[in-house]
Amino acid sequence: MHTVMAKEGDRQLLLGPVIDKDGNVTFKAIHEKEQLYLLGSFHEWNVEKAIEMENKDGIHTTKVALNPGTYEYSFLTDITNASTSFAAPLNPAKDGEKSILHVPGIILERLPEAVEANSKSILEGEFFNENAKTNSLKGAKWT
Repeated sequence: MHTVMAKEGDRQLLLGPVIDKDGNVTFKAIHEKEQLYLLGSFHEWNVEKAIEMENKDGIHTTKVALNPGTYEYSFLTDITNASTSFAAPLNPAKDGEKSILHVPGIILERLPEAVEANSKSILEGEFFNENAKTNSLKGAKWT
C-alpha cells in the first residue's frame, strides 16, 4: 500500500491507510461532515460495529488492529443510511464503492497448542505481502 501525501495550504496531510509493523492500520479521510465512520469486511460489514472516526479540522482518523490478509472497507457519513458510503478517494485499489487493503504478515494455518522444550514443530502457513502475493511456509521446521 502506498502512502499518498497531499498539500493543503502550508501543511502536509497523510491520506490513505498506513500499516505499522504490528498490523495496526491507520485510516484517514478528509471530509466536510462532522462525523465519519469506518465500515469494512474486518467486522462483516456490520453497521452496528462501524467505527466512529476522530475528527480534527475535517481530517477523520482511526486506528484498527488487523491480522494479515485482504480487507475491503469504505467510509460512511450516516450509519443509518448505507447509501452514504464511499471508497477512499486516494486509494487506487477499489472494487466499486469499496476500497481494498492488503495487510502483510505471516498467516499460520496450523499452529500447535503446545510444544515441549527442545523439540521440533512443523508450522504451515504463508507469507502475505502488501500486493496480496503469498509464499508458502509449508513444511518449514522450527526448533
